[in-house]
Amino acid sequence: MRKLFSVLFALMISLSNTIIAYAMPQEAQDIEVKSSNLTQDCEYIDILIQLSVDDSDYTAYNEANMKQCSFDTKELSEFRDDDGYISFSCHFKDNYTRMRIKTQEYGGQTVSLNNYVLKDDTYTRMWKATDRMEKLHELNPKFKVAVLDKNGSIIQTSEPFELENDSGYLWGYVNYDVQNNKVTLEWEKTMTTKQVRRRELLIIAAIVFVFVVLPTTIVFKIRKKRRTK
Repeated sequence: MRKLFSVLFALMISLSNTIIAYAMPQEAQDIEVKSSNLTQDCEYIDILIQLSVDDSDYTAYNEANMKQCSFDTKELSEFRDDDGYISFSCHFKDNYTRMRIKTQEYGGQTVSLNNYVLKDDTYTRMWKATDRMEKLHELNPKFKVAVLDKNGSIIQTSEPFELENDSGYLWGYVNYDVQNNKVTLEWEKTMTTKQVRRRELLIIAAIVFVFVVLPTTIVFKIRKKRRTK
């Protein structure tokens, strides 16, 4: 009997986790740009954000983060394009980013992985700042990828992108082809209508099994045991 209750409890936990995973959208826990087709003159990758100076997350200059740069950051800190985009690395409060391009082999390509939502500025440790990502999901601003040369001048920017849209949430890399100036996002995988219905039927069946069939079986076994005695 104790084994049966253990199995029932395990099934209930497993089922609750499945329902939570099904109900909750899978959102990216950071913003990581994977750049490929790197050009000779690009030294840094930053992202630009549409952020008002009146916003509580705005800072005039994120000094702790900008210490990573070997160039004069004045030009970047004063940059604002015609659409109102400013440097995320310079102006998002209490945030660390990795801007410098460091190439590595990834999936048969030479790429640079640069992260923009970190708690720590140490390059050997990556702390994802999930509280900041929650804030960014609340704000849901638009971003652009920006390519900087060795002097910190922005030499090109991408088309705008968002963390979420009608089809779901960003869940993987922001893939950026530098040479072709093209952004491709990895969105949360959406299910077809048939897949959704199949999943719903499986969940209903699991609920019926755990909360109806198993308890009935337990009661039946208890009664049978008492009659035998």
